[in-house]
Amino acid sequence: GTSSQDWVYAEVEYLVRMANQRVLMEQDANSAVQLLQSADEIIRETDGLTAHGLREALARDIAALKAVGSPDIQGVYLELSALVSQVPLLRRTLPTYQAPSSATEQSADAAGYLARFLGLIRHAANKLAHLVDFRRDEVEIKRILPPKEEYFLRQNLMLKLQIAQMALLEGNQGIFQSALGEAQVWVSDSFDGDNPGTVAMLQSITRLSASQVSVDLPDIAGSLKAARSQLAGFKEAQQK
Repeated sequence: GTSSQDWVYAEVEYLVRMANQRVLMEQDANSAVQLLQSADEIIRETDGLTAHGLREALARDIAALKAVGSPDIQGVYLELSALVSQVPLLRRTLPTYQAPSSATEQSADAAGYLARFLGLIRHAANKLAHLVDFRRDEVEIKRILPPKEEYFLRQNLMLKLQIAQMALLEGNQGIFQSALGEAQVWVSDSFDGDNPGTVAMLQSITRLSASQVSVDLPDIAGSLKAARSQLAGFKEAQQK
């Protein structure tokens, strides 16, 4: 003896339950709003169905969800994917060779034995100075990476961007910003800062780091309680 209204109430309860799961499990406010609106539309279009309390609870929860700003998860994810594809194209900073200055070298045409002797001493001192590596604490000496290490450098950078993608889908703000922060340091320290591709990637990472990936969604259990109460009341009325 299942009536058409039984199916209607069961469908409405299912949609509201799915909306609650989207909020609690996936932090997806947009999908939850669509499910609640679908449930309200079913009630509105069903002849002979009176559920004022349920529609009131649905309207309240829909308004609460719409009041919360929803981040563009898909847009941020796709932009991170684009950055991953740009990593192999980044240019490394290569050192340039500068010939030692010959200003201190004595000309071969200098007159006199003493002048030639002093020139040889200065020449030797100049050569020795170029063999000694004077380093200061504030100067960073970057070595040339062999091809194998450069490959792993790029792979690790791509991995950091992919970790940010996973944190984005999970709504983990801390891991999202930490992964992008480390990726930003690697790009600035390991690649040519004057190259347009490097500049564009750093700008994109800086902008994405400010994205809000986690939001505090409201509790929409009220509509679920109302739907279950409406279904239970309808079944109880049928049994009488």
